[in-house]
Amino acid sequence: MIEIKDPKHFFEIQTKFERIPFTQSEAWYNYSIAKGESIVFFVDDEKDTQIAFWGRKKKLPLISKYILLIDTPLLKSNLTEKTIRKRFLSLVEHDYIAFEIDSIFEYDVEYEVGLRRAGFVRPLGIYKCPLSIEMDLTEPFNYDSNWKRNVKQAKASEITVKEIKHPTNQDARIFCSIFNETKKNKGLSYTFKENEIFSLINNPSISLYIAQDKNQQVVSSQIFYSNNKYCYSILRANSTSSRNNNASYLLYNDIFEILAKRKYEAYDFGRIPPSNHATDSVYVFKNASRGRKI
Repeated sequence: MIEIKDPKHFFEIQTKFERIPFTQSEAWYNYSIAKGESIVFFVDDEKDTQIAFWGRKKKLPLISKYILLIDTPLLKSNLTEKTIRKRFLSLVEHDYIAFEIDSIFEYDVEYEVGLRRAGFVRPLGIYKCPLSIEMDLTEPFNYDSNWKRNVKQAKASEITVKEIKHPTNQDARIFCSIFNETKKNKGLSYTFKENEIFSLINNPSISLYIAQDKNQQVVSSQIFYSNNKYCYSILRANSTSSRNNNASYLLYNDIFEILAKRKYEAYDFGRIPPSNHATDSVYVFKNASRGRKI
């Protein structure tokens, strides 16, 4: 693998790929930089690029060694496990003590076999949920009765949906404020800073949609990424009041209808956590869309 020093050059190379998830987008790169991350770029070949990615360089305390965190490497379609093994074997020649590779792409056996034969292993004791639901925006929607009922209730509560076409710092501030309510209601441990959110939404590949109540107060917000007819949910925030008016259902519903009219093909809901405890509510909510589980 070849390290690319110039971010602009890397993102020019990246345009050769059909499907670029938000985790490898220039918008997410800008967001990571705003968070103070150290970023490095790699491709397997500058002219005939089959694999490309950027990763976050993390220094380990005390020993002054680095690990590289990579989220969803870009691969050209139909790569064999032999090609994947050969290219990723060359990655370990670089000066890192370890690598962590995640992916939000649909599972690919060739990819997994290639990585394992290159020496990578699945870590034990990891409880992340590598599952998602993908909406096909080219077909008529087939929501379940609960989804339809909640959308109807939201409309009766005079919830309205709006696209923020030119986001400002104030929009970032509102998102962070609503997320703090989400954080409290769900017992989350992380939060977001206004400057980080603004660096993300201030990019043409990022869309910000809001749902407002009849008093024009923002009660639900959705940030998603779109590229080459594919869309990925990134961040969501819901106020406490949205639990009573089902604003989030109407927000998703209207987003899907708008994207379908604009000829987008698919929308990835993001991670879903099916379980037998409280987090299962997220799965139940998203599964009501009757999208395809991946």
